[in-house]
Amino acid sequence: MKKTIYINENYRFIQSDDDINEGGFSRNYFLMRWIQNNIVKLEEIKLGRKRIINTFRVYYQLLKPIRTSIIFQYPLLGIPIFNKNIIVKFNADLLLFVLKLISKRKDIIFDISDLKYEQSIDLKINANNLARMKEFEEKFFRLPAKFVFASDSMRKYAHEKYGISYTKSDTCKNGGKILSHKSKVDLDTSYIDETKMNFVYAGSLNKGRQIEIMIDNFPNDKNIHLYIMGNDGEWVTSYCKQDNITYLGALREEDAHFISSKCDVGLIPYDENKMYYNIAYPTKLSFYITAGIPFLSTPVKEALNIESIYKVGFTRKMSEWASFLSKIDKGTIAEEKEKITDIQNQFTWEFLFNECKTFKNLIDIIN
Repeated sequence: MKKTIYINENYRFIQSDDDINEGGFSRNYFLMRWIQNNIVKLEEIKLGRKRIINTFRVYYQLLKPIRTSIIFQYPLLGIPIFNKNIIVKFNADLLLFVLKLISKRKDIIFDISDLKYEQSIDLKINANNLARMKEFEEKFFRLPAKFVFASDSMRKYAHEKYGISYTKSDTCKNGGKILSHKSKVDLDTSYIDETKMNFVYAGSLNKGRQIEIMIDNFPNDKNIHLYIMGNDGEWVTSYCKQDNITYLGALREEDAHFISSKCDVGLIPYDENKMYYNIAYPTKLSFYITAGIPFLSTPVKEALNIESIYKVGFTRKMSEWASFLSKIDKGTIAEEKEKITDIQNQFTWEFLFNECKTFKNLIDIIN
């Protein structure tokens, strides 16, 4: 019976549901829990903050002369990889060499939540390390390993750019948790007026995510209201000039999920003209659906796919949002919510991990 080694650097960032207050952490956390709960012959390598010790522990696991499967959650590989520092660069290149060397006797699996180079360009982050990211990923995605991507569009893009074989890749979309109302009896949501049409945005609020444009396109109408939740949103209150927009702060994901369930429509204001947003699967899609509400998204590819396949949700260009938001009614939303009730289990993390062939095959082989 072959053992699975799980290199878990996420452990030091997220150890419980209470630590999740940003959608990007969700995939890492729930995959961590799924691995821990479903793989019987598992050796979990929990990495702390000491980089030198982490480096030795990772190389020790890679170089042990036994046949194993090894799971990483990219880009947290236990070893720094993007910094331009000459020592970091040498170590990252050494890691790639070792991974290629051992691939004949070990099955190496990388869960890919994001393509960091493309993400950094479109979100204007990590500008100082872009050249290094590009150099690393061009080598990384040519490793003889198995890559599990967070969307079909991301998988296709990586296939076309890096030549990854479809037999060496898989898709496991981002999911959500089915809402537990019982745990939220003490959370006050009385400020949400259910006679109005209530919209919600739950997610990161840093620059580059079209939040200002979303606010600017929200009608100043007393019959509708927008609730905004997320990190880095302190600027929202001073930016908003309308009484029908409320910033609720950075909340735990579980609390934000419950508040979202009390609203009518969840908003996804991604810029459909940016390449990254057309290859990423918005965690918000599953977040809203598992909260039992439909989404309104700009026409990014993955939102269009969900709307087409499941016949739920709405996609409109941002220029059409004001008109849509003013006209949508409770009757239409009730119909959408009824459809969502029938499919929301298919958007849970557990369902999606279990349906992913790479992860499912891992359980079948090992257990």
